[in-house]
Amino acid sequence: MEQKKEQLKFPGFPEKPVENYWQYPKVMNGYWHQLSGTEQKVLDYILRHTWGYQKNADTISLNQFQKGIRNKEEWIDRGIGISIPSIISALTKLKKKGFIVIIKATSGYTNSYKIRTENDTNSEILLTEFLFNEVKGKCPFCGVKMLLSGIVYQNEKTGEREYTDKDKNLMTIHHITPKSKGGSINIKNLIACCRVCNSKIGNNITEDTKEFLVSHTKRFLVSPTKDSLHTINNVTINNRQYTSKEVEKPSVSPSSYGNKDINDLIIFLKEEFGISILDGSEKENRRYCWLALKKFKGSGVKAIIQIGARDKFWKTKITSFKTLYYNGVKIASILKEKQERVVKI
Repeated sequence: MEQKKEQLKFPGFPEKPVENYWQYPKVMNGYWHQLSGTEQKVLDYILRHTWGYQKNADTISLNQFQKGIRNKEEWIDRGIGISIPSIISALTKLKKKGFIVIIKATSGYTNSYKIRTENDTNSEILLTEFLFNEVKGKCPFCGVKMLLSGIVYQNEKTGEREYTDKDKNLMTIHHITPKSKGGSINIKNLIACCRVCNSKIGNNITEDTKEFLVSHTKRFLVSPTKDSLHTINNVTINNRQYTSKEVEKPSVSPSSYGNKDINDLIIFLKEEFGISILDGSEKENRRYCWLALKKFKGSGVKAIIQIGARDKFWKTKITSFKTLYYNGVKIASILKEKQERVVKI
């Protein structure tokens, strides 16, 4: 029994908190007293899986709330360890108190959650409506104004479903990575598009098209820029060319500096440090590359890479954009010291 207790004992916080933390909203300083212990646990879990991962919303099942989330290799977290009825009660109370927005799933999907901001007028929204609002009611492929709901007619003679021109513009839920190819029903894999485009695309979707679709969603917490437009041209579907119109894009994805800048920097880092494959996933490296661009600006990131690649110590330490991001200031100080020496001489 003593041995089991020892295994569960908290090991202590990391000695370097700056490299091992996620941001917590300061506004909570004045509202903790309004929450019960269970409500606080549930809210913290939602915060971790949304703002903690720089996401606007996330799909979380009741079982994941209770027992945690595990990928193929390891546990991402161990959940909050309270009963499901208590979790449901806490979610309801958090919604009523105005802390969260519940995105109610349609049949076959799981509820998603987001932290309620000052701009959120409702504490509950249907999944279809949430996805519809993300793309501002326009199909991300063809730019047509979609209908959130409508009537599908049935031919009395043939028994087949028929659509008027307007019905063809009905909104449907499209899986960015198809379910047949391992795509999940998590909200991060869902996007709204018109019925016609959904039917044309089917399971034939390229990586470029996936990236384009994600750029049309509010999945990442990045401030939008004015007059941001995005065009996708010559997408190949079923060996046929399919060209979209230019549509308005909320610039809320990590690619707001442009995919070319991120791609060029990743190649530049590999070449300078002589690395064929960076540590971590592609998604993680692209995310930290974007954060580095925000922190050090474009030319600053290149300068830090060049300095680090020419330093014997950092040459062996930098293995990904994550390590570059967290050590960028230290590497930049090398150049500053050299400049100060030149001035003294």
